[in-house]
Amino acid sequence: MGWLDLSPEDQEKRWENQRRSFEETCVKKIIGHAGGKPHVAVKDAKLEGYEYADFTYLNGATEFPVIMFGARIAWMHEIQIPQLFGSEFTKTPFFKEYMKGMAQLDLDDTKERVGLVFRWPEFLGEAVQWSCTTTPFPVTI
Repeated sequence: MGWLDLSPEDQEKRWENQRRSFEETCVKKIIGHAGGKPHVAVKDAKLEGYEYADFTYLNGATEFPVIMFGARIAWMHEIQIPQLFGSEFTKTPFFKEYMKGMAQLDLDDTKERVGLVFRWPEFLGEAVQWSCTTTPFPVTI
């Protein structure tokens, strides 16, 4: 049974499970890099009343200085290096997803730090990238 054989409801459940898993992995890595104990994050999230240790938990229950959200960015392999610089950047899926997420969460990056998290393509090495408006370059975690 392939992806297209799933009902729209099952496809949505699958995407949601993948999103939660991705976000929880990112939160654990962020907490670990900040000197915390990643395995405790899930327990802390439950104690704080969150169902998962995802970005909702990170943004609401911790003092992490950047509001984080995630996005699935398709067709990353088609982006040309020059597009990442100058006026062409606003045409990339990175920028479009960033603006879409900011609108959905009603955020203003002129007043608060905001970060988009996305999975980097496997052909460039399995990594999770996150970049912040205050960081001039992506940081691999």
